Amino acid sequence: MEVDYVFVYGTLRQGDCRSNVFDPHSQVADECFIDGFDMLHIGGFPGLVPGCGRIRGEVYQIDERLLQTLDSIEGYYEEGDKNNLYNREIVDVFYDDGGSLVNADGEGLRAYVYVFNRDSRDYDTIPSGDWFNQDAQSDEHAGVSYWKERDTSADQPGYEAADGSETS
Repeated sequence: MEVDYVFVYGTLRQGDCRSNVFDPHSQVADECFIDGFDMLHIGGFPGLVPGCGRIRGEVYQIDERLLQTLDSIEGYYEEGDKNNLYNREIVDVFYDDGGSLVNADGEGLRAYVYVFNRDSRDYDTIPSGDWFNQDAQSDEHAGVSYWKERDTSADQPGYEAADGSETS
């Protein structure tokens, strides 16, 4: 195991349907964020994709057994497996005031995060980057779907461009 922590941002957060997998005493931070991702609304759960947003979540300390449980929940089989629903990445985690979380050695805390590994064109973003506050808008992404924001080229037939016209 490369790191001993996981950053969670959706149904694994305290108070949501899958939070019971964590011992509450293993929570390291409940008001923190990661940068460099956008949050998608996949249905009854969110997914992250690389982007320019800030994602709100929580950090828990984990062991190998809990990591295997999380991998099962997230549909992660092994690194590079095309069948993974989510891939595992390692990220730096920050407190809401921008300060770095630190590990037991006093170094910046790095945690696993699960990143969506499917075609994301059909999903809307959650502009707030906060699964518990989906209605909030960020200035950067207000009301823009993930696909419209990123690909408006004419070589994508049938998808709506950012200006509302349809490409062909």
